[in-house]
Amino acid sequence: MQVFKILQYLFIALSVAFLFSSPTNAQNVLGTVTAVEELYVHVSQPRVETVCETFYSYTQRQPNPGNLLGGAIIGGILGNQLSNNSNRDVSTLLGAIIGGSAGASIGTTRTHTNQTQVCNNYVVSDQVVLRDGYRIYYILNGYSYSFYSSVQYSVGDRILTHR
Repeated sequence: MQVFKILQYLFIALSVAFLFSSPTNAQNVLGTVTAVEELYVHVSQPRVETVCETFYSYTQRQPNPGNLLGGAIIGGILGNQLSNNSNRDVSTLLGAIIGGSAGASIGTTRTHTNQTQVCNNYVVSDQVVLRDGYRIYYILNGYSYSFYSSVQYSVGDRILTHR
């Protein structure tokens, strides 16, 4: 029975020693922040971009020979009437050419007939840089350590550690 009592005391002593040396009872000590590094992450943010194009279709009227002939006749008559007697033939010819050109252009303008708009959607990806947190470097008992934090610290801050 004596041996059993000794073993029982030995077991209790070892249990108490183990409790006081376990990591859960580590001391809280203060470390000093030596550097702070901002950590960033690149994120792709898609968005829809709509691009529209407008298409026009035109018709062009064909020149009317009657307009050309009528313009040439009227231009020739005007050129003949406005000229002096010595250059009457040249003035008549120039008036006919100018009048014919003006008459031919009547009715040959482009006319708008149809307008069509085509729109397409494109997915565009924008790159955005977001702060993800901080890498905190600190010194404790002459050794350097670091950890990730979502809280920003400043150099020289005292932080609570479990070492």
